[in-house]
Amino acid sequence: MKALHLLLPLLLLPISGSDRALLTVNAPMSVNGTAGSAVILPCYFTFPYTSYTTFEITVIWKMGVFYTGTVLFNATNRAKGQEEFENVVHTNINDRYRLAGDPRINDASIKIREARLDDTNEYFCRVEVKRPALPAYMKENNLGTVLKITGKFNQTLTYRVGV
Repeated sequence: MKALHLLLPLLLLPISGSDRALLTVNAPMSVNGTAGSAVILPCYFTFPYTSYTTFEITVIWKMGVFYTGTVLFNATNRAKGQEEFENVVHTNINDRYRLAGDPRINDASIKIREARLDDTNEYFCRVEVKRPALPAYMKENNLGTVLKITGKFNQTLTYRVGV
């Protein structure tokens, strides 16, 4: 009986390989924005161990093609101290992207600064959870989020005649 009591915590740990389904990534099918304004691309994920300080959570946003698309933004949330975390940005194309959410509360959303018409595209959110000396969990929303940017509603054109 004492041996079972000692083994019980080990039995409750996820079995390697079978716990891959613990990480899920969800993003909307489409988002609309206005040129010149900031746009949030929402992305939420579920993972039961995000509060563990030894885990690093990497958020990657790609554009164009699932899995192999152009990486626009890549940041890792890691422990800075006992209860503090920091976001280390590895990639930020044109310095236009930033985390809008907090990966420690399962929010991998990003904010695009000053959206442009050519930002209209398909975007993919990828989340990686890395554990020391163990395989990483990785998941990308393979359906993608279509971002459509339109011109400003109050935009007017001024023509000069006979200058």
